[in-house]
Amino acid sequence: MKNKNYFLLFFILISFSSTAHRYYFSFAEIEFNDFSSCFEVTLSVTTHDFEQLLRKEGILIKDIDHTMQDSLGGKAVEAIINNSFQIFYFENQLKLKIESHINELTGITNFYMSSEKTKMGNELNFNFPLLMNLYPEQQNKLTFIHRGIKTTANFISTQQKQLIKLEK
Repeated sequence: MKNKNYFLLFFILISFSSTAHRYYFSFAEIEFNDFSSCFEVTLSVTTHDFEQLLRKEGILIKDIDHTMQDSLGGKAVEAIINNSFQIFYFENQLKLKIESHINELTGITNFYMSSEKTKMGNELNFNFPLLMNLYPEQQNKLTFIHRGIKTTANFISTQQKQLIKLEK
């Protein structure tokens, strides 16, 4: 009987340790829309990690959905994203507006955003330290698409900025 209890305790402890994760990732896919002259962005984050950031900042109401439904909460989330995911064009930061978001059953939240109208240049600077202050192991990946050509950049805590040069 004791062996069964130890066996059960072992599996309970394993299940608790399996809920935590050692690796932290966020992904961004950016495309310049020639018709609307703006950047369109999909930012994918792990829901509970992002909620932890919102909790730390004191703006999480109940969960991401409830926070986004609140006008002040939605503006605060947009400000956090604009401070930790930045596109610089000719040294000017393009502000992103959250158009919508979806919480996937997989534990990922996708934010769909767009920039104001702008012209497309030959160079773009990106700063992508999202969640790195909270999780030093955080790694972020960006894929930029322009006229069918994909360029990727990786971001870690020691390299939070990347330059992407476009071919003419």
